[in-house]
Amino acid sequence: MLTKLRDIGKTWIFKVFMGLLVLSFGLWGIADIFRGFRSNTLATVGGAEVTVEAFQLRYTRELRNLQARVGQVTDAQARTLGLPDRVLSQMLAEAAMRADAQNLGLGISDSMLAELIARDPNFRGTGGGFDRNAFLATLRNNNLSESSYVALQRELETRRQIASAIGAGLSVPKTYSDALRLYGGEERSIDFLILGPAQAGDVGAPGEAELAAYYETHKAEWRAPELRSLTVVTLSPEQLARPEDVSEEDVRARYEANKTAYGTPATRRVRQIVFPDRESADQAAARIKGGESFNAVMASRNLTDADVDLGVVTRDKIVDPAIAEAAFSLPDGGTSDVVQGRFGPTVVSVSEVTPGSQKAYEEVRDQIRREIAVRQAAADVIAMRDTVEDARAGGESLSEIAAKHNLQLRTVESVDQDGKDANGNAVAELPGGSALLSAAFESDVGIENDPLPLGDNGVLWFEVTKVTAARDRELSEVRDRVIEAWKKEAVARKLEERAKEIADRVRGGTSLDTVGDELGLTVESVTGLRRVSDPSGNVSPSMLMAAFTGPEGTVTVTAAREAPSRAIIRVKSVVLPAPDAKPDAQAVGQVRDGIADDLLQQYIAALQTRLGVSVNQTALQQTLAATGS
Repeated sequence: MLTKLRDIGKTWIFKVFMGLLVLSFGLWGIADIFRGFRSNTLATVGGAEVTVEAFQLRYTRELRNLQARVGQVTDAQARTLGLPDRVLSQMLAEAAMRADAQNLGLGISDSMLAELIARDPNFRGTGGGFDRNAFLATLRNNNLSESSYVALQRELETRRQIASAIGAGLSVPKTYSDALRLYGGEERSIDFLILGPAQAGDVGAPGEAELAAYYETHKAEWRAPELRSLTVVTLSPEQLARPEDVSEEDVRARYEANKTAYGTPATRRVRQIVFPDRESADQAAARIKGGESFNAVMASRNLTDADVDLGVVTRDKIVDPAIAEAAFSLPDGGTSDVVQGRFGPTVVSVSEVTPGSQKAYEEVRDQIRREIAVRQAAADVIAMRDTVEDARAGGESLSEIAAKHNLQLRTVESVDQDGKDANGNAVAELPGGSALLSAAFESDVGIENDPLPLGDNGVLWFEVTKVTAARDRELSEVRDRVIEAWKKEAVARKLEERAKEIADRVRGGTSLDTVGDELGLTVESVTGLRRVSDPSGNVSPSMLMAAFTGPEGTVTVTAAREAPSRAIIRVKSVVLPAPDAKPDAQAVGQVRDGIADDLLQQYIAALQTRLGVSVNQTALQQTLAATGS
């Protein structure tokens, strides 16, 4: 699913449409298996359907997103995590809202939808305007066609109307607001003393028996992971390309046909004011011709730069052809007559004009020759792939095939699932990256593996030549590392003991300054600490938390910013916020969003109960089996 279908901001509405709205199957109040479904129907909510294809597409997309965040996730793990249930639950919630929107007659016009898409910041280019290439790349990365995206956006906007109505006018109860005021507005001052490794003194070295016992207790920390040895053969158009076979005529023809690709296009900052009708646009254009500035017209319409500025753009980044033509026909600082744009009568202003430049043929000839050769070699990759597959079917090893056909062969002596070798160092330039690692650790010695895609039109083959099982390393292999770990733990333990002794003395009446003088350390003081403060300087997050664990005079011990140092903290003063102080706006907003989210969930649960939800469990299980889950 697209991570951002439009810029709704960090609001509760945004959360609803980003997948955070998940209702449990227990809320549906329906049986598990139903009959009478059409073959393509996975579930229904009232008259709205969830199709098999839509579920497959959404589930595959969510699985890929999950893998991108946390690494390789198997289909079985995805099911254990409840991903299929969450995806279907989300789609049923959306279907319920879609059905209700249809009953209510809600919708959005084509022109408004086009404007929303064009203004989506996720599709803005470097100059600030709509970038169609970025738009198409985002759709491609999420397995969406342009028509599918438009349909999703239309449905999203319709659902947003319902969500906005449900959350409109919500306020946080006064009792809750007062609690937020007290929690966020309370200020504390503390004195603290930090004990570092120097205050622990020399902890010495462990005896053999002590070291052995420590090693046995922490043996898992030094366990050697499972390793695989691999033979990898790669094939790509770049490897098979023959630039010397490309004629000068073909190079010249490509240059002439694509000159703009071998230069820098002209850019300019474009601003536009869209008017509701032709009359008001003509009046504004006349005012500008009479000497008023474009900015003055903006001000008279209560518009800011954010409302009118398309940024510094190239011509192709302006989605409206009429606006693009007008903008790139104006001189620097010029303002157009009224242009009939896609979204209404428009006046355009340009500035910061930068002319384009063009590279000479001689500068890019070799580059173009290589580009043509690589493109032509794509067909050779297909033929060579078939040749390699035939040779593998005939029993030849990858090493033999690589030698016979002059293909790139890489021997990976050892690699673990994280891409590290036996010494814990990253394996450099591992072909195929995480995809190869995932496939290799699902394979074994002697298994013929399917080829993997590699880059643009490339192919990768691999064989697992050796498997080294995970094992517990002997103490002799990691002796120095174990001693170092033992010392760190001993220092931390000693510092904790000393810090607790000092805290007890301070609680008994000894001042921190006295202890600091004894140890040759400086007592530090910080004022104005709040629970929502961002810890800075020598105040660690745990110290900030400890400062609010008790009343004035409280003495605590906690972790300092640099491990294994410990901090002894004394709460010096507590200042409560004034009764008329305002609570933190962000905290209030979060609570309000949470209330709105709860209301929306209740609305959807009631809506599903009223409309009726039916799930074809047979189709669901067949669909999950087809997707590999």
